[in-house]
Amino acid sequence: MLAGKIEKLAKFEISGDVFSNIYHRVIDKKKFFIIAAAIIACGYLVVERQMQREAVYSSSGIYHQIQQRKVLLKNLRMSSKMASLADSWKRILLLSKANNVKVLSDKDPKKKAYQGAAAAWHGYLKGDAIDVVSTILAAQKVAPVYLGYIQIVNGKAALSFSVTGAKL
Repeated sequence: MLAGKIEKLAKFEISGDVFSNIYHRVIDKKKFFIIAAAIIACGYLVVERQMQREAVYSSSGIYHQIQQRKVLLKNLRMSSKMASLADSWKRILLLSKANNVKVLSDKDPKKKAYQGAAAAWHGYLKGDAIDVVSTILAAQKVAPVYLGYIQIVNGKAALSFSVTGAKL
């Protein structure tokens, strides 16, 4: 029985290289390179994602996460030392009145310039471009202000910002 199988295998001959036959007969060169590139890209992505997963659970990854949490806690502790949010907003209102710029509250959550641990009020300045820029530069000197987008059309500007401070 075993001798019969060996005889059949001995009669079965493949002329030439199997892969070159497949390459020349079934797949043209463009398809071959596309398939090869896809296989290489998939292999790269698998290895890269595995390295990312391992990095999260490695000792240095855990150490990095602990350091991030410590910084966050330090910032939260410092928020009580910050000027109150209402005082910071009042300072910006006074500067804007002095420079003939309107301050409007911004309720759109997509346009927030600051999204972090500290309390923040969001708004935007409208007026002449030079006045808006000079107002926000002065505001950054007296209050913690984060800048968002600016839109300038025909010398008029609208600038979004966020003011942070301690809630009292």
